Amino acid sequence: MVFKRIKTNEIKAETLDQFYDEIRMRDEDGQPLAYIDYGKFRLEFRRASLRRNHVEVDVKVYVQE
Repeated sequence: MVFKRIKTNEIKAETLDQFYDEIRMRDEDGQPLAYIDYGKFRLEFRRASLRRNHVEVDVKVYVQE
């Protein structure tokens, strides 16, 4: 199996499964966390759990300067 190299940690998912996978594959020691920029805020995600119709995740919010 061949995997594409991750070029950015910004989440670009189009489905719930992709969103979960993007967080999960970056949630390792030494890896930058997956994030979404929302206006002046950056939301970093870790410890994702895929449920039937949603993803539960820990989020840390920063103000970007």
